[in-house]
Amino acid sequence: MLDTITSQVEQTAGKSHSLPVKRQASPSPPATPPATESYHIIDIRPAENNQTSDAFCDSNLVESIISGLDQPYNNKTIPTLVLYNNRGLQLFDQITYLPEYYLTNAEIDILQNKSHEILANIPDGSAVIELGAGALRKTSLILKALEQKRRNITYYALDLDLQELERSLSSLGSFDNVKLVGLLGTYDDGVEWLSTKFDKTTPKTIMWLGSSVGNLDREEAGQFIGRIQDQCMTEGDNFFIGIDQRNDPQKISLAYNEPAGITREFIMNGLDHINEMLEQPFIDRNNFEYISDYRQDEGRHVAHYKAIRDCVLKYRPTNGAVTQITVVKDEMIYVETSYKYSPSEMDTLMGSAGLSSIGRWTDSEKQYNMLMAEKRPFHFARGLELKREQDKAEFPGVPSVQAWNELWKSWDLVTQTVLTRDMMFERPIALRHFFIFYIGHIPAFLDIQLSRTLKEAYTEPTEYVDIFERGIDPDMEDPSICNPHSEVPVNPEDWPKVDEIIEYSHRVRQRLQSLMQDCATGKRHMTKRLGRILWLTHEHEAMHLETLLYMLVQSPNIHSPNGVKATAWDQQSSATTLSNAPLHTVHAGSVTIGHDDIERLDEQQDLTPGNEYGWDNENPKRQVAVDSFQIQSRPVTNGEYYTYLKESDQLDKIPCSWLRSEDGQLMVKTVFGPCPLAAAADWPASVSGHQAEAYAASKGMRLPTEHELIHFREQYQQHQDVKAPNIGFSHWHPTSVDNNTTHLLGDVWEWTSTVWDTHDGFETSIVYPGYSADFFDGKHNVVLGGSWATLPIMAERRSFRNWYQRAYPYVFAGFRCAV
Repeated sequence: MLDTITSQVEQTAGKSHSLPVKRQASPSPPATPPATESYHIIDIRPAENNQTSDAFCDSNLVESIISGLDQPYNNKTIPTLVLYNNRGLQLFDQITYLPEYYLTNAEIDILQNKSHEILANIPDGSAVIELGAGALRKTSLILKALEQKRRNITYYALDLDLQELERSLSSLGSFDNVKLVGLLGTYDDGVEWLSTKFDKTTPKTIMWLGSSVGNLDREEAGQFIGRIQDQCMTEGDNFFIGIDQRNDPQKISLAYNEPAGITREFIMNGLDHINEMLEQPFIDRNNFEYISDYRQDEGRHVAHYKAIRDCVLKYRPTNGAVTQITVVKDEMIYVETSYKYSPSEMDTLMGSAGLSSIGRWTDSEKQYNMLMAEKRPFHFARGLELKREQDKAEFPGVPSVQAWNELWKSWDLVTQTVLTRDMMFERPIALRHFFIFYIGHIPAFLDIQLSRTLKEAYTEPTEYVDIFERGIDPDMEDPSICNPHSEVPVNPEDWPKVDEIIEYSHRVRQRLQSLMQDCATGKRHMTKRLGRILWLTHEHEAMHLETLLYMLVQSPNIHSPNGVKATAWDQQSSATTLSNAPLHTVHAGSVTIGHDDIERLDEQQDLTPGNEYGWDNENPKRQVAVDSFQIQSRPVTNGEYYTYLKESDQLDKIPCSWLRSEDGQLMVKTVFGPCPLAAAADWPASVSGHQAEAYAASKGMRLPTEHELIHFREQYQQHQDVKAPNIGFSHWHPTSVDNNTTHLLGDVWEWTSTVWDTHDGFETSIVYPGYSADFFDGKHNVVLGGSWATLPIMAERRSFRNWYQRAYPYVFAGFRCAV
C-alpha cells in the first residue's frame, strides 16, 4: 500500500474539464532540500511543481479527484495517491508493525535470511534505486548487508514527502561504502529522471518493495514495470520486487482491517487530505465508513468508502462554476486495490514487462515472495503479452519485424558468444554437422523459401543453396539411412569462410526487412502463402536455435552467453530429496487435437483475423476420446533419476545430459558449464525416450500418450497452483520443480508413448514436403510442450507437436509417468 502511478491521475483528469488547483506552500518550505553529511536530497519534480515540500501540488491530481467523484452511482473513485500525504505515510508505517499486516515482516524475514543470495546480484559500483521508499525499515537491512560486503553503492530513495524522506534517510545513519541520496517526486518524476541520469556502464538495481505493485491491476502493473525496463534499464540491470501471494482469504482480510483500526484511519485520512489539497471542507469523513473486501476469485483486496447517509459534495474553485456532486446512502467510492499473485501470475507479470526472473525467495511462512528479474539482451513475448501482440498484428499469424529482430538477437548472441570462432568445426554430436553448417543453413533456408515463393533470384553467392539447404538426421541404428540432405564439404578448408557466411546472412536479413517494409507500405501484397513462408522460416530458425544449444552443451568448450548472469549453483542445492510426485486423476473425456490450416488453399484465401499457421502435422482439427487415467504432477527429476540408476546398479549409464568430472562428481551440462548434480537435483531430467520408458517400467508405470498429456494440461491449466512455464529463455537452464505446484509446460520437452506417424486428414506440406513425412519410420515418438530454449510461439500453441528418435539422448526432453 504505497503511492501509485500518477499517470493514472493524468489519464483520469483528461476526461474532465480543467479544474484549477488552489494550494498554499507548506510553512517555509526550503527552496532546496537540505544536505547533511550522511545524505542529500534532490528535488526531481518539474519546475512548476517544486514549490512545496511534497509531490501533491499537481493540478492534475485535483482534476482527477473531482472527475472521479463526478460519476454515476457506484462508479465513483478517488485516486489512491491521496492516501500518502505526510500523515498517511506515518500511519502506514504504523501499519507495517502490526502482526496482522504480515507483508512487512515477511519481507524482513526474507531479507534477513536470504540477503547473501539476493545481494549476489548487486555488483560493486551499482546504483540502487527504490521506488516509494517509505520508512526504509526493510531497506536498511539491504544497505547494512551491502556495507558489510564493502560494496561501493549509491542508494537513491524516491518518495513523495520531503519531511518523511528526511526522517527516513536520517534514521539510517552514515556508511563508509554506501552513499545516500533522496529523490523528491512521484513515480513518473522518478522514471523521467532515471531515464537520463545513468550511462550504460553503471549497473542498476531498481527496487519496488512492500507489494506496492498490487495497487495496480495486472495489466497496468506490467505496463508500468515495462516502462521502467524500456526507459531506465540497460542489459544486465535488475528489478527487485516484493509481491504478496494469494493467501488464505481470512488472513488477507485481517491484514487490511485489523482490530486496532489503524488501517481504517489510514484510509479515512485520505478524505482529510483531499480537504487540505482543495483548501475547503469538501468531503466530511463523518459521512463515510471504510469497507474492506477481499475478492478471492480475482485475487485482489479492494478498499472503498461507503456513504452512511446522503450528502452533497461542493467544490468551489477560485475561478469557475461550483461543481456539485450527490452521494447516495450506501454508495461505494473506490480508493485502493491490492492484487495478489500466484507463481504463474508473477512470471507473467515479469514477462509482460520484458524482464526475466533470475531468483524468487519466499519467507519462512511461505506467504510472500520477493523476485529479482533482469533485463536480458532479448525478450520473447509469452502468455497474455504474446496474445496481445498477436491480436494487434498487422498481418495475422505472420511474425512482426519486432519478432524477427528479437529472434536475430538471440541467434547472434548464441552463435557469437556461446559458440566462438574456434569451435566452428567441432562436432560434439556425431549425428550432426559441424557447427559452421548451421551458421549458413539458417539464412540459406530463408533465402531459398523466399526465392521459390516470389520467383526471384537467390542471394549471392548462389552456391550456398547447394551447401546449406538441409541438414541431416540419420537413423541411430544405421547411420547410412538418412533423410534427404545437402552434400557438404568434408574438410574444414573447403568450407566458406565464417565472415563470408555472416555477410551473406546480413544480406538475406536485409532482403527480408525490405520485403516486410514493402508489405507494410502496400507496395507488395501480403498473401496467405507469403505469410506462411515468413511464419515457417521464423519457426524454423527458432527450432535450430534450440538444436544448436543442445549441441553446444555437449561441447567442453562452451562459453556462457554475454549479458546473461550466470546462476550461482551453490545457492541452488536442495536440502532434501523430493518425495514421489503426486498423482493427478484425469477423468475421461474428449480432447481436441490440432487445428485447421489447409495449406493447399493458400492461393484461394486472404489473411483474416485470427489466422494461425501450423506445420502439416498439426492439421486438421479432430476430436479424440481419452479414458480416465492418473499422471504425475511434474516431470521426473535428476535426483529421482540418479536414485533409479543407483538402485538398479546402472550408474555407468548416466544420461548424455550429465557428465562425470575428473574427481568423479556427477554434473549436469548447461550453457554456463557443468552444474553439480546436487544443485540440479530438482530439475527435470533430460533423457532419451528409451531411458524414459525404462524408468517408468521400473516404477510399474508408463509414459502418457500424446492425447493424455494434452488432456491433462487442459484440465489443470486454470488451477492457481501451476508452476510458471520456463520457456523462451526465462532461465537458461531447467528450473526446480516441487510437489506443491503442478508443472504443465517448460523446462524440458516431454516424451510420450505415441509413435510419430500420419493421421486421418494428414496432408503433406507443399512448401516443405519432407518436414513430417520423412520421419514416419516407426522409430520416432511425439514430444510435447517445450524446453527453456523453446520460443513461446511454439510452446504455447496447443496444436504444436515435435518428435525425436526414441534412442536420441541429446535433446532437452524429459518425462513424467502415468498409470
